[in-house]
Amino acid sequence: MKRLAWAVPLFAALALVGAACDPQPPGGGGGPTNTKPTAVAMASTTSGNVPLSVAFNASGSVDPDGTIVSYSWDFGNGTSGSGVTATANYTTPGVYTAVLTVTDDDGATDTDSITITAIGDGDGDGFFPPDDCNDNDPNVYPGAPDEAGDGIDQNCDGIDGTLDAIFVKSSGGADNSTCGTVSSPCASINQGQVRAVATGKTDVYVAGGTYPKFNVVEGLQIVGGYGQNWQRGLNATAPTVSNVNASFDALTNGPVAMIADGIDSPTRVADLKLNGGTAGVGQTSYTAFVRNSTDALVLDSLQIVGGTGGPGANGAPGTSGWSQPAGNGAPGGNGFEPGGCNTSDAGAGGAGGVGANNGGAGGKGGPIDGSCVWPGICTSCDAKPGSPGAKGLGPAGGNGGAGGSAGTSGLPGICNLQGDVGQYGQPGLNGANGSPGAPGAGGGPGQAGGTGGLGTHGSGGGGGGGGGGADCGVDDAGAGGGGGGAGGARATGGGQGGQPGQPSIALRLQNASPTLIGIQIELGVGGKGGNGGAGAPGQPGGQGGNGGAPHQRGGGGGKGGNGGTGGASGAGGGGGGGAAIGLSRTASSNPAGTPVTFSGGQGGAGGTGGNNGATGLVQNSVVNG
Repeated sequence: MKRLAWAVPLFAALALVGAACDPQPPGGGGGPTNTKPTAVAMASTTSGNVPLSVAFNASGSVDPDGTIVSYSWDFGNGTSGSGVTATANYTTPGVYTAVLTVTDDDGATDTDSITITAIGDGDGDGFFPPDDCNDNDPNVYPGAPDEAGDGIDQNCDGIDGTLDAIFVKSSGGADNSTCGTVSSPCASINQGQVRAVATGKTDVYVAGGTYPKFNVVEGLQIVGGYGQNWQRGLNATAPTVSNVNASFDALTNGPVAMIADGIDSPTRVADLKLNGGTAGVGQTSYTAFVRNSTDALVLDSLQIVGGTGGPGANGAPGTSGWSQPAGNGAPGGNGFEPGGCNTSDAGAGGAGGVGANNGGAGGKGGPIDGSCVWPGICTSCDAKPGSPGAKGLGPAGGNGGAGGSAGTSGLPGICNLQGDVGQYGQPGLNGANGSPGAPGAGGGPGQAGGTGGLGTHGSGGGGGGGGGGADCGVDDAGAGGGGGGAGGARATGGGQGGQPGQPSIALRLQNASPTLIGIQIELGVGGKGGNGGAGAPGQPGGQGGNGGAPHQRGGGGGKGGNGGTGGASGAGGGGGGGAAIGLSRTASSNPAGTPVTFSGGQGGAGGTGGNNGATGLVQNSVVNG
């Protein structure tokens, strides 16, 4: 009970203290509580280029239970103002916070703020972001000159270059009379140039893809390397490499990817990959061909890949010059019985065959008596041996066969005791074959092979020897030897040399001095040399004639020797391989600009033949023609 007694006075005292601490409403007397005003700041613009003037307005501010008695502005740039409306000037680029403070008639306040962005010309080129797409570079601004291909959008139109150009894209493009816009590109560089001339435009932009060969039109700028979205670099959509493939052109009589002819006013070709082709027989492969042009033609950042030079033609085969073998030797005359005393009649030797080297004549058969007196009585009744055959003509003609020995004379009934019957003549020897022609020399690099040499004629065969005569009871003259066959003629023509392989030339300058910037040349492959023609065979030698048949005891004739075969002609030499050349120029061509870089290259293989041709050269730069 005591605790409750002192607690009541304590609570009463605390209540009095709390009441004394409560604030009284303005005006006293315990009136209604004031509601603070609501500040609403508005601005004529919240961003712009410096100097930026901004009109501020606080008319949207309200006080629900009274009136606003003051408007105070802090513009955030070190200046201030007052009133329902106020104006501030921002002369320095930056982001500012303008603050409005309103106060009502009871002294209550409220604030509102607005962010103001003052944009400066950071590079001093007179243009401001976002129109100036790079405010750190005074060379980049709307309308600035914009050289396509440098990777910079200098005129801030969204692409590297100008939108006022002709656009070419192999994928999705179409060649027609209205092509060339971003949305309707042409499909080929040639048609893109046609449209550029027709519309008075100077730039032709080429997206990554594959394109046929083209002839450069004077006064245009052709720039490849664009992505499928017409951006370059990291923002480009693949493919970005603009490939131009070579095909046959009558001007170069071979494949070529790009021709620039007669250019003497500003013209530029940049950021393309030019690919050479494979040339036909006897054709040179060009990738880029420039003729009669000055340094007004600029070739910039081109990749030039050499093709394959055409092979050399094969050499024609040699010519034989004959249609049948050389002449055969004639057969020898047969043996016979002349009767009476006879010192001359016997089997005749066969004539030698006629040809490049005639065969030797066959030897005559041996007669039956040595000498006779009138009226036909022999004074030397011994039979005679057959005559030897003649040697065949030519440096290695066959020797004639020896004549057969004679049968001995004797008394009737006892011949076998007094001597042998005449023997056959010996066969003549064959003539030697002609030597073959020397093989043609192999062609040096880029040179034709030599013609095969000629052989020698075959030698004639020797004539067969005549058979010996017999005088034993009966008189039998010997048979004649067969004539030797003629030697065959040599082949009349050697194999022709193979023609040289043709060169692969990546860049050819003919009376042209263009400006070269950052050119990369990859050398191609020289053409293979033609094979040498085969040599022709020599004429077969004639056959030796048969010896005459013996009569009774007379000797038979020997067979003539065969003629030698004529010498074959030599095979032609293989043509030399063609060269792989990076830059080929005439003496009147003096290109300007930065050095060209070279890589790769393979000389053409030499052709086969009597002697093989040499491999072609690899040459980064040559002056010829």
